[in-house]
Amino acid sequence: TSSTGAVVLYSLSIFFIGLSIFLLLSHNWSEIPRFMRLLTLVGGMLGANGIGFYFHRQNRMTPAVLWYSLGSIIYGASIFLVGQMYHLSEHPTDGLLWWSIGLVPLACAVQSFVITLLFMFVTAFWFYCGLFTGMFFWGYIVFLGIQTWYLLYRQESTILFLTVLAQWIVYLEMAISRTMVGPHQLLELSSFHIYFSAGLFVALYSVASYVDALSVKHSWKLYAFSARLWGIRAALFTLLVFSFEEVWKALIKSTSSMDGMDGPGVILAFLIVLLCVGTSIACAFAESRRRGESLQSSLTRGSVFMALSLLFCTVVSYVGAFTGNDLAPITLQLFTNAFAVCTGVYLISQSFDKDSSAGYYAGLSLLLGLGLLRYIDLIGDYLGGAALFFVFGVIMLGGAYYRTVVRSAFTKQKEIA
Repeated sequence: TSSTGAVVLYSLSIFFIGLSIFLLLSHNWSEIPRFMRLLTLVGGMLGANGIGFYFHRQNRMTPAVLWYSLGSIIYGASIFLVGQMYHLSEHPTDGLLWWSIGLVPLACAVQSFVITLLFMFVTAFWFYCGLFTGMFFWGYIVFLGIQTWYLLYRQESTILFLTVLAQWIVYLEMAISRTMVGPHQLLELSSFHIYFSAGLFVALYSVASYVDALSVKHSWKLYAFSARLWGIRAALFTLLVFSFEEVWKALIKSTSSMDGMDGPGVILAFLIVLLCVGTSIACAFAESRRRGESLQSSLTRGSVFMALSLLFCTVVSYVGAFTGNDLAPITLQLFTNAFAVCTGVYLISQSFDKDSSAGYYAGLSLLLGLGLLRYIDLIGDYLGGAALFFVFGVIMLGGAYYRTVVRSAFTKQKEIA
């Protein structure tokens, strides 16, 4: 605790000292000769990094990282201020690009969470600035590759890995959109993005399960577990969203339109879903073989059920989109609600077998959330609300009793045996 408090105080002190220096320079910036401005920027950058290098050589990483961070911020500010001084008329995102390039060797050399986070933030800011100005930067894949390699082989950080994984998904979606519709519709949400994201999630979940079964590095197993955990949470939220008939109607209507992304995109989306479903099933078979289980047991894995459910929903929505069948939305709504109930029960039962609280609370939250949404959607009166909340209380009381009394007794008997 004391070390954490010291880090916070060091960070705040350097932040406020740097802020005071910048405010002082900004107040007198126009009165300072151009050469002195340049000398001040270069001197501040070299000075901060030099102090950081001094602490680094003494193996005092906490102050070293703080001074390196200050030097990196001064480096980024210097790029824009120098361009302003000499009236360089380049695109504003070019400054972010050069800032990102300068952070690459520092992040790889220092191997610090703070420096790596700063590097990832600057590169992502560069990429998204391009998107909002109608440009797609293909070179972002180089930075994503460096960050992925760094987290796999140099530094272990679950938060940073999940962030990079999310950026990969965004980049792939935007790259396909850029290829098919051009730069002017990059940020327009279409049915293609829904199918692509769902298929990619199912494939990534299956790959993470397979990696978890391999005898690989501890950090890789941790990444796989975290990807599965947060993937399940995202999937549960998606199930709640798609438990409404209106959401399926909107998706089917978007799929049936043949303009823009929803034209060639629907064909490509269906092929991507098929590829992701095949990848998921192949990973399930490979995982069963790796664990020494029968191939028939792989068909009962959650990843296979998710893959087949996604395929079913895709086929039904496509049939409804191109045939005008009015039963497709209600069919998909009923299927989604039934699948959500089965998923919640499955997570709770698996948590009892594996003594995992994460699956228990995820399944319980899904069932309670689904019940509340269906009450709002279908009933909505006082008596129905009273009955619903009474059932919620009984369910939660039973779950708490099981986990505190029955489960603890079962664990003690297992230890004695």
